[in-house]
Amino acid sequence: MFANFSKMYANYYRHAGLPTMIVPWGTSRLWHENLELNRDIDVLWMGKRRTKRRSLLLEKIHDELGARGLTMYLADGVEKPFIFGEARTELLNRAKITLNLRWHRHDNVFSSRFHIAAGNKSLVVSEPFQPHYHAYQKGIHFVDAPLEELVNSIVHYISHPEERNRIVENAYQLVTTQLTLQNSVASIMKAAEEQWISQRG
Repeated sequence: MFANFSKMYANYYRHAGLPTMIVPWGTSRLWHENLELNRDIDVLWMGKRRTKRRSLLLEKIHDELGARGLTMYLADGVEKPFIFGEARTELLNRAKITLNLRWHRHDNVFSSRFHIAAGNKSLVVSEPFQPHYHAYQKGIHFVDAPLEELVNSIVHYISHPEERNRIVENAYQLVTTQLTLQNSVASIMKAAEEQWISQRG
């Protein structure tokens, strides 16, 4: 039995003959903490640029937000160092919004970025992506918008904190009570135990 958090990839493996169960990405307790900091960063990007497409989009969004008087912190290893551990938690506690951009068509990095950001109560705003897991519901746990409307969506949720906080709280509850690392590991162990019992006959 193989486990994968992506419904798309799990179906692909099943069609290839590999028994696969879907296990959601689980949030570790080490990834988040409520530091009660002033959210003085409007938008945070964290991670490698990876492709020319994503690099150009980051520069474009950065410039457009700056023109509207908003701040964007690029922890991309180019403008600012990559962030990990306590430094990442601190910046996420300061960021109103965390941006997600795909680096290829079937990119599934959204899950890891979503769990880390949501656990620290930073709203994830993303371009549309493939539906890897059904539990993440747009408009309820995160915001998505086509590229041409992405900046407008960011500005809207910066300007409407009550709407932003509603989605933030939904996402926080999802990743800290339901989609936790403990629950994910427990579901894998349960499936392994059931398979072992069935094989013993």
